[in-house]
Amino acid sequence: MRTRIRSRLQYKLMLGFSMVLLPALALVSLYTQLSTRDLLITHARDEQMQLISARTHAAEDLLASMSTDLLLLTRDSAMIRYTQGDGGAGDAIGEQFLSFLARSGRRYIRICLADKRGDDQICARVVASKPTLVPTGPPAAQAQPEVVAPAGQIVPQPTVQIAPLSEIRPQNQAGIPTPVLRYSIVLRAESGVSVGQITLDVAAQPIFDLLIDPAHASDTVIVDESGAYVVGPSSGSLLSDRPGSAAQILSRTGGTILGAEDTPGAFTIYHELNFPNQEAMAWIVICDLPITDILAPINHVLMVNIALTAGLLIIGLLTAYILTRSIVRPVRALAAAAEQVATGDLTTPIHIDSHDEIGALAHTLDRTVTQLSSTLASAEGRRREAETLYSTAIALSSTLDLHRLLDRILDKLRAVVPYDSSTVQLVRGDQVEIISAYGLARPEKLIGTTFPLHGAGPNAEVARLRTTVILDDAPKVYTRFNEEPYRADPIRSWLGVPLIFGERLIGMIAIDKYEPGFYSPEHARIASAFAAQAAIALENARLYETVRDELAERQRSEQAQMRLTAILEATTDVVGSADTKGRMLFLNRAGRHLLGIGDHEDIIGWPIQNYVLNDSLSQIFSVSMPAAMRDGIWSGELILRRSDGAEIPVSQVIIAHRNAEGQTEYFSTIMRDISERLRADEQLRQAQKMEAVGRLAGGVSHDFNNILTVIMGECDLMLHGPGLNDDIRQGIDQIRLAGTRAAALTRQLLAFSRRQVLQPATINLNEIIAPIEQMLHRLIGEDVALRTHLNSSLATVRADPSQIEQVILNLCINGRDAMPQGGELSINTENVVIGEGEDHDLQPGSYVLLTVRDTGEGIDLAAREHIFEPFFTTKPRGKGTGLGLATVHGIVQQSGGKIRFSSTLGQGTSFHVYLPAVAEPSAAPPTASTAQPVISRATVLLVEDDDRVRHLARQILSSQGLTVIEAANGVIAMRICSQYKGQIDLLLSDIVMPGGINGVQLAAQLSAMQPQIKVLLMSGYTDDDLSNSREITPDMHFLQKPFSATLLLEKVYEALAISA
Repeated sequence: MRTRIRSRLQYKLMLGFSMVLLPALALVSLYTQLSTRDLLITHARDEQMQLISARTHAAEDLLASMSTDLLLLTRDSAMIRYTQGDGGAGDAIGEQFLSFLARSGRRYIRICLADKRGDDQICARVVASKPTLVPTGPPAAQAQPEVVAPAGQIVPQPTVQIAPLSEIRPQNQAGIPTPVLRYSIVLRAESGVSVGQITLDVAAQPIFDLLIDPAHASDTVIVDESGAYVVGPSSGSLLSDRPGSAAQILSRTGGTILGAEDTPGAFTIYHELNFPNQEAMAWIVICDLPITDILAPINHVLMVNIALTAGLLIIGLLTAYILTRSIVRPVRALAAAAEQVATGDLTTPIHIDSHDEIGALAHTLDRTVTQLSSTLASAEGRRREAETLYSTAIALSSTLDLHRLLDRILDKLRAVVPYDSSTVQLVRGDQVEIISAYGLARPEKLIGTTFPLHGAGPNAEVARLRTTVILDDAPKVYTRFNEEPYRADPIRSWLGVPLIFGERLIGMIAIDKYEPGFYSPEHARIASAFAAQAAIALENARLYETVRDELAERQRSEQAQMRLTAILEATTDVVGSADTKGRMLFLNRAGRHLLGIGDHEDIIGWPIQNYVLNDSLSQIFSVSMPAAMRDGIWSGELILRRSDGAEIPVSQVIIAHRNAEGQTEYFSTIMRDISERLRADEQLRQAQKMEAVGRLAGGVSHDFNNILTVIMGECDLMLHGPGLNDDIRQGIDQIRLAGTRAAALTRQLLAFSRRQVLQPATINLNEIIAPIEQMLHRLIGEDVALRTHLNSSLATVRADPSQIEQVILNLCINGRDAMPQGGELSINTENVVIGEGEDHDLQPGSYVLLTVRDTGEGIDLAAREHIFEPFFTTKPRGKGTGLGLATVHGIVQQSGGKIRFSSTLGQGTSFHVYLPAVAEPSAAPPTASTAQPVISRATVLLVEDDDRVRHLARQILSSQGLTVIEAANGVIAMRICSQYKGQIDLLLSDIVMPGGINGVQLAAQLSAMQPQIKVLLMSGYTDDDLSNSREITPDMHFLQKPFSATLLLEKVYEALAISA
């Protein structure tokens, strides 16, 4: 038939027409496609480069604003003051950090101020969307101490350092990773020295949101300058994943690549992201778009061209058909209709304008084709229904998350059964509860609404029948559809489908239509098939949530147990537990170390009596445990015994733990070593006793020195007087000698009570020892060998040279007395450095150590606790005063040092004196002047509250031609000075005086009034406040009571410094 049709004139004409028209249309279409393709590709390159450039610039602006925020924080000098020791600035910094985090919204996560070692001092972070100060602890193991740049390399402006993206922290319990960028900036003092740093943790997700293309079809990754992924695959790198294009991407700041060999089918756009003020740090943002998306407009144009070509062809064919129609017979029309049916076109009606047999045949063929089309349409509908249900089952089974599943159920249901609104309801006991809704006016009011499964109501009817229920006009059947909250929704048709899993009703789906009589049994059949799949998916989701909740609860319990164990193991207190029979169940690391038990030894079942003294053990079983069982808790003190037998006093808390029946199941305990506390208490009691003795000794010495000053001064005056016979002169000499011995005794009392006035200077101990070495040889005797080992590079100390000399003499005499049969005495000096935590009594720093060691008898245990107490001596009566070591202890303490000793019976004793080292050269010793001073024209203001001492001093000074003005206290002296018209050359004043103004204060006030006045202070005693007073200046001279007439005049000459 086809050969016969092609031979007809009509088809020949149509074929010729097509051969002319089709080539022309094809050439036009091809040219248009090629031109449009080039234009669209160029436009796509420019457009995508503009988009990625805009995103990177926005990210750089965001990073710059974060750097600016951090730089603004460093303007507050309180942070530098805090890192330099000003603890008062801490509260203000904490409030500033909280305010900073609150203002930033959710941009910042954590901010910390650290010292120059990197130890966090003040930290704030966002906890549960609220800025909170967090406690700080020991530095993390990975913390690195900061290296301070030399002065010549200090950057004049502060810069912000951004750490690489190196840590991923869980954002919530679901474990969703959250990248963090860490900003840090070094705080520098005015000298340029680093004193600390501020670190700021920033959520990196907002930056990634700016950089990553939100389009679903695009694939965006971020790499650093080395090609390592910042955002992208968890393994590999750009160089390994894209060997062909990686070099081009990493070497340029931006560009595009179309269809590279390593990314076929992709259109790649890349752009560099530079961090502000970070020259050596940059990211490269790479976005891959499918080429099909780029070429989609070209394909669209092609389709338009094809459509236009087809349209023109159809017009031409129609024209040819119209021209040839008049010559085609009705059989031709019937043949064409038959050909259409043969090609599968069953929709075009067969109509022949003929009333003969050909017309009847055409009518019969038309009815046959119509029936065949209806049968095929029905079969196609069933096929589409099966495919829809199958795809629905796949979609519902692809997720176990209940919320996503509910959304998919409502979405997929619309594909099989039309509806205007719908709800998903689950069985809760004897009710069903709406857990999801779509299309309703007020879904928030319906979520959580429950309906009974028994009684009247459409939901109860579905539950009772266990089949789909159709309501053609729901408001007429059930009045609840006319009430709130349904009144806002014009529901008319209602279809309820049960969700049945096995034999159990687990819920139902209700779908609504806003027109009556819409749903048919066919809808009910399809909805039932859909509900069967939904019921399986819902039950799987429920089981998954149950298992997930159980696993999460178990994981939380395990994590809580791990945190508790970590806390117990980290605490320095002893934490343990034992059963009611005293057998160990648990002991933390601190407890093992305290008792001498290895970390890996299994202590379960060990009896506690192995580590508790008998008296304490009986207390535990008879008192402590019963009290804890009765009251729930007991606290007290007991003594433990280490594995090596050492006894350790501890404070203890015992807690009784009961089971469900209320019976005590086991005991837990917390213990703390109180050895240091007891030792400190004993030291405090000793210090208080020494303080009381010192105050008594100091007070007695003060008055005694005034008396001795008068006695010795009068003796000097009488000895220089004329007409004394030898007997009287010898008696006066004896009186003066006794006064001298009494003065030495009072100086020792003042020394051990630390109430003497020191005249400190920067000295080298070697320079003190060397001059007196020969004297020491004579002092200790020929049967004792003296050895000195002096460090040639010994540091200097700040102390009174005469007092340090007294310390050395007393220690050497004490060592000599400990070796009655002879021996060896050694004096050593050396530099030592005490590190952090190495010594409980000494502050960390540099010290000069003086060691005096003898090979004598040693000190017995009973005497060791009392050797520094005043008047304690082991020597026979009359052989010692008991003030030697007490004097040494007082001088060392008053000089800011510490003295210790070690002794072994039969081998000897060593005394160790620690004095703080200073970075100053030693002062040159004063040179004695041989010139005879001339002071006859000088005026002296004499201020002394003791009338006898004042009278004696006036006598001595007047005998040398000095003009003396007397005052009994500081107030009178101030009044005299303000009224005196002449010049006062020297103030000679006692330090401790009544009246409210002491000698140091008087000197300061008079020096302000008369700057030329010289100051000579005298005293036999002063308290710590005066000896450490900042008003004592280096140009003030000091005279120790008691003094002789000669010593007084020498000090006056020295103060006036007038040479002949």
